[in-house]
Amino acid sequence: MKTMYPAQANSPGTELAVTIDATQDIITLIDGSLVPNAPNLLTIGTDESAETIFYGDKIDNQLFSVTRGFQGMAQSWVAGTKVARNLTAYDIDTIHENIEGINSERVNIIPSKLVDDPPQVYPVGMSVFSLSVSATAAWKSAVGHTGTGDSTLVETSKVTGDYAVGQRVTFLNAAGVTAIYKRTSMSKSTWTVPWVKIVSRSEFDSVAAQLAEKANQNSLNETNLKVSFIRNVKEFGAVGNGTIDDTASIQAAIYAVTAYGGSLYVPSGTYKITDTLQILSSVTIIGEGATFSGTTILKFYMDGKPLTNPALRIHAANNVHVEDLYFLNEGKEKRIGIHVDGGSTNPELNSFITFNSVVSVGWSKCFAVNNTWIVSFRECYAGKSGDSYGYFAQGGTITTLLLDHCYATSCDVAFYIGESHYTTLLSCVADYSKIGYQLTSVNTLTMSGCASEGAISTAIDIYNSSVVVNGFTSIGNGTDSDANTATILNAVNESRIYIRGIYEYSLAEPNSKIASISLGSDVTGEYVSGKELLPIYFPKNGRFLFNGQAFSTEVPTATGWKSTDIGKVVYESAPIQGGTSPNKYVIFGYQRLTSGNGNVLGTDWLPLRALTGN
Repeated sequence: MKTMYPAQANSPGTELAVTIDATQDIITLIDGSLVPNAPNLLTIGTDESAETIFYGDKIDNQLFSVTRGFQGMAQSWVAGTKVARNLTAYDIDTIHENIEGINSERVNIIPSKLVDDPPQVYPVGMSVFSLSVSATAAWKSAVGHTGTGDSTLVETSKVTGDYAVGQRVTFLNAAGVTAIYKRTSMSKSTWTVPWVKIVSRSEFDSVAAQLAEKANQNSLNETNLKVSFIRNVKEFGAVGNGTIDDTASIQAAIYAVTAYGGSLYVPSGTYKITDTLQILSSVTIIGEGATFSGTTILKFYMDGKPLTNPALRIHAANNVHVEDLYFLNEGKEKRIGIHVDGGSTNPELNSFITFNSVVSVGWSKCFAVNNTWIVSFRECYAGKSGDSYGYFAQGGTITTLLLDHCYATSCDVAFYIGESHYTTLLSCVADYSKIGYQLTSVNTLTMSGCASEGAISTAIDIYNSSVVVNGFTSIGNGTDSDANTATILNAVNESRIYIRGIYEYSLAEPNSKIASISLGSDVTGEYVSGKELLPIYFPKNGRFLFNGQAFSTEVPTATGWKSTDIGKVVYESAPIQGGTSPNKYVIFGYQRLTSGNGNVLGTDWLPLRALTGN
């Protein structure tokens, strides 16, 4: 079939914006919105000399891939010449050709048949014939149709020559269809099922009117939804004065935008919330801004509600974004603040969840994630959770978790990551917490440019995890010699670690208890430029990292050394300093050179020295 191009009601026209010659294939119009989208046809000019053109693309006011003289002669036209989507000879010719093609390819046009002719007289496929008014009577009588002046159209659909025949008879007059009847047969010789009335004129008009009304209402609803794509919580009754309970209003607003996928704007103010806010799929919630004192503040008063109820719950959802909001716990009871809760089954029920510039303060877990795929926190703040957590991720399957420029302070554990896959922490800071980063049974976690300040127990605590650290800063705290006692890094239980650069900086002087590093004997990995975990010396107080190795004070005195002991290293627990500035060194251990009972330095033991840099 030939291509037919959409027409345009009333053929609104525009004009050429510039003069064109007979060869130009890019044409600029004054108002391109008045002509149909490409591909289509346009007529330049208004009399018998008009030129029909074809255009393959339209961008704003320009037509591209133009075929000149599609009908009529290609010629030059001056700026201001009328251009419109008029009915063309091509349109009429194409309609005729396509109809003839349908008739010849899909429909058998056959002579009129009698109403009592058996199914076998009809050809296989679709056949059609019409009856004049005078020839209609027998068909009207057979089906029981009443009415005058009706012409008849008979359509027969036949699957094979032996069975499965369906026939439909339509009665029409000047007003349109008056009634439709049908009959069927599974025999080639007789019609086995009697005539059945499908619809009458009154029924047809009623159904048509209902369908038209429904279509109109659906169109109106769709338009309204598009216009209302971004909604304001105050449209739903939220006040934001910190006194009136805004829970029901904000929840209603969330449901409204969630139903069709949209954005909800929460203006600056303090909103009193007394129950959990539920978030479903396909919604964006944006506040006025989140500062340490708050701009769009959601204050939660939930004491007395079940402690399993969080402040904000995202459950069985995808494509959710929360931005520029401050979540504050005003109750005495500790519960989860923001919970990205994927339940305990299909992890894909929660996916593509993002938080930007969100503050969460005063909760047992300020941010909590479980059973979720692809979730990110960017420039978020978690604080004052007391004996609990800033960021907590554990439970079910957690994969592709990102924390980027996030901060946590005054927590038991600032960042707790457990049983996750492919987690990344970028430039995050744990401040004044017992443990900065606790990583448990994590499969592939990367930390880049992170820091911990004032850790009471451990800056990074790793248990049975695979961790890559690219640059980490541990900053002590205090004003006396007992201030810096936290461990920079503690790794145990078959953890696998790969570290490129740990820097320790203390605020306390004198610095007799600077932070240390502790590794279990079953920990493997790579440090800095070595190919194994080697001891690291901290010259400020002479403390060492011991990788589960033996150590002693001064030259070992044990006996019974075997040949398999040759090459073994025993580390010095009280490093011995020597040399003069700037070539001072420290003896940090001894390497066995012989078997037997001898323990002579230089003969049986080789002292291991490292420059201290001072």
